[in-house]
Amino acid sequence: MLAEVYRMLVLNLGEPPRQFEWRHEDPNSKPTAPKSYTPRNFYEEFVGVELGDYVNVFSDPSKEYGKHYEIRMTSNIQGGRNVRFVNVRPEVLKAAALKSVLANEPVWFACDVGKDQSREHGIMALDMYDYEAVYGVDLSMTKAQRSLYRESVPNHAMVFVGVDMKDETPVKWLVENSWGTDRGSKGYWAMYDGWFDVNVYCSVLKKDYIPDDVLKAFEQPVIQLPVWDPMWSFVN
Repeated sequence: MLAEVYRMLVLNLGEPPRQFEWRHEDPNSKPTAPKSYTPRNFYEEFVGVELGDYVNVFSDPSKEYGKHYEIRMTSNIQGGRNVRFVNVRPEVLKAAALKSVLANEPVWFACDVGKDQSREHGIMALDMYDYEAVYGVDLSMTKAQRSLYRESVPNHAMVFVGVDMKDETPVKWLVENSWGTDRGSKGYWAMYDGWFDVNVYCSVLKKDYIPDDVLKAFEQPVIQLPVWDPMWSFVN
């Protein structure tokens, strides 16, 4: 069947090119000379990382820590593997992210971006808005409760590119967002460390910065999670 689909696409779109020409702007905003690439050597020059060196690490307190999970129906290709991750305590996730950033390794992460943030100023910080003072209702919930009730899910992805430290402890994180340069500081946001604890759920991390016991957990048989699990939003 796949061969038939390929034939139909070729009849309509033509044979996929074996190589292509590409140019880009250099750091001084000047266009480079066109250069021919194959898909493989383009990947090697501009991506240049071994994707097998990276794994998904989650921190969802509604699930048991130290276990290997798989979320059903999250593969984006027929016959591909679903999203798998090891669930860790929040301090483990944060420590690995910190090691990565300090090693000049950007960190992709997913969070609940709708909570306690200012799009105008590009700030994510707890208690920006005092809802309890307005409504007179205690709205506090644990992170596990918020996850179980789907009051909080990982609904947006960004990248950690820097961190502000005091006495070797993170104070706030520099985040590159995708909402345009008119938000935050030319597209960069400040995430205070307390916001990380409450609203960050997962990261893609290089194995070099992950504890051995967490890497070992990836060898466990997977625990299947249904499509209605809150963490499914990670790939939705």
